[in-house]
Amino acid sequence: MEIVRTQMSRGALAAVFVLAAAWACTPSESSPTGVSSPTTSSPASVPTVGALDAAGCRPVSPSGAFAGEVYGTATGGTVWAWFMAGYPPKAGIEDKTIWRLDGPGASGAPTFALVGPGNQTGRLNWGPEMHIGSTWNRPGVEFGTGLLFPSAGCWNVHVAVGQLTGDVYVVVT
Repeated sequence: MEIVRTQMSRGALAAVFVLAAAWACTPSESSPTGVSSPTTSSPASVPTVGALDAAGCRPVSPSGAFAGEVYGTATGGTVWAWFMAGYPPKAGIEDKTIWRLDGPGASGAPTFALVGPGNQTGRLNWGPEMHIGSTWNRPGVEFGTGLLFPSAGCWNVHVAVGQLTGDVYVVVT
């Protein structure tokens, strides 16, 4: 009888360890700071996008694997943006945005243009700054920017570097 209880206890203990390991390896929706983890994405998953020059933010650039990750429309490569302050961005509040740019010549300094409602222009408060190391799992060279959208509405963030040009369409609140 004692042998049966010992084997049952070992079996129960093993089940607890398996459940704990499975729970610990499951990706969470977001980190404790409220910013979603960049490591949950896969470089192979690329959303289907609409036509270039999406007038009126239709369609808005598609979301990626976590909140704030957006896939841009591009020619000559790929464009990914990660809006770190939250998504959608808010008017009048700087949003640290991380970019992954992949294509021929994408290693140089990119240029950015922010065009919104009524051809209003936004600006970069800082950047672009090249990032050397990162855990964000998307292809290309990584840059950081401080985007500032002065008003709510549909905005096009246009980026160009080397032979790559791309647009991220966002509705700013």
